[in-house]
Amino acid sequence: MIRAESFVRAVQKRGFELWTGVPCSYLKPFINYVIDAGRAGDKTPGQEPFRPVTVSGRQSSSLETSTGRGLQYIPAVNEGDAVAIATGSTLAGRPAVVMFQNSGLGNAVNPLSSLNYIFKIPVLIITSLRGEPGGPHDEPQHELMGAITTGMLEILKIRWEYFPTEEAEVEAAVDRAVRHMGETGLPFAFVMRKDSVEPYALKSRVVERAETARKGGSGVSEEERSLIGARAGLEGKKSAFRGDLEEATLAGAKVGSEGRVPLEVGKVSAAAALAGSGNGVTHEAERASEAVRA
Repeated sequence: MIRAESFVRAVQKRGFELWTGVPCSYLKPFINYVIDAGRAGDKTPGQEPFRPVTVSGRQSSSLETSTGRGLQYIPAVNEGDAVAIATGSTLAGRPAVVMFQNSGLGNAVNPLSSLNYIFKIPVLIITSLRGEPGGPHDEPQHELMGAITTGMLEILKIRWEYFPTEEAEVEAAVDRAVRHMGETGLPFAFVMRKDSVEPYALKSRVVERAETARKGGSGVSEEERSLIGARAGLEGKKSAFRGDLEEATLAGAKVGSEGRVPLEVGKVSAAAALAGSGNGVTHEAERASEAVRA
């Protein structure tokens, strides 16, 4: 196993500051480390320039290096969005790393094939290998995806190799990835097996500083204050919505076999799907009501 810091710093030296993706237990050490470093104001001193990115046959010198803003993690709601975020960052001159579980690789196919491949915009991909054939026991839903992950990458014209598991391998592996991206303009993927990276526990927790922020204490940034306030507001909305959902569920139990009917939940009108068996509203109602409240 390697330390998360070793890989993060290796790619950071080569200009990769922004990390984005969808969580996976295999990727947790990277997410936690980059979040900690970003909150600590980590900057990127003296990184080696990233080779020019070729966009539709033309090189853009503005994409040669990163901005020096330091490490940052941006969570994505799905794998396609993560690829899009990383691609936009790269176009803006800030090379990016995109991470996701291999079960979500299908969600990334569209941008990888119709955006990154066509316009030759490289991003560095780390995908976990859940359901590895012959590997450790995993959940049954990962079985097929584990068997076809590397094949899918090859179909997408994405060169890949297994993620390095020894500290001595990290620099050379990153060099190969960066060289390939610079020469071809295409993404490169590291496929991560289980236990490739040592655990890393998140040390900086915004919510633990809420009391300090409320009391006007020092050491809490404006961004953190905003997050704390937003969290408090969200908790209030969730509590109110929970009550409305219980009311809707009771109403649904009385509908019987009527199926889908318009439902008034408090002051929120939503086209709620009611189960004829009296099981209550589906997630469709939850989404509709929450959208109106927001």
